[in-house]
Amino acid sequence: MNTATRPAPQAAFVAPKDLRPQEPAPVSNRGIYGWSRAHLFGSVGQVLLTLLGILVVYVTIPPLLKFFIFDAVWSGAGRDACLPEKIGRPVGACWPFIYAKFNQILYGFYPESERWRVNVVYFLGAALLAPLLFPKVPYKRL
Repeated sequence: MNTATRPAPQAAFVAPKDLRPQEPAPVSNRGIYGWSRAHLFGSVGQVLLTLLGILVVYVTIPPLLKFFIFDAVWSGAGRDACLPEKIGRPVGACWPFIYAKFNQILYGFYPESERWRVNVVYFLGAALLAPLLFPKVPYKRL
């Protein structure tokens, strides 16, 4: 009997569907508990990095909020409005001073008649970086 007339071998039994009913994932692998266990506490290194990150946030965010928002001076006519002696309390950020000197901070000593050039560079930078915010923009290959 040659291969042309030989009957095809019978395939092993393959179930058309899973014979066992699907069970839900264990509680330890679901939800925020499962996600944090897999991504934040999966190994000793991850635990250390998670604790370090929490420490950095705890040490930096409250003083920044205190300086920039809670102890900040929000209104006034210049630097004098931000002096602790005149206010009678510790002072954080001096927003009237920032408002008064904003052009100096943004443009430096660039001549006022030539500031359009700096504005063009800012606009082009934003326009060229904007497509990077959208994942489906084509031609974003390395």
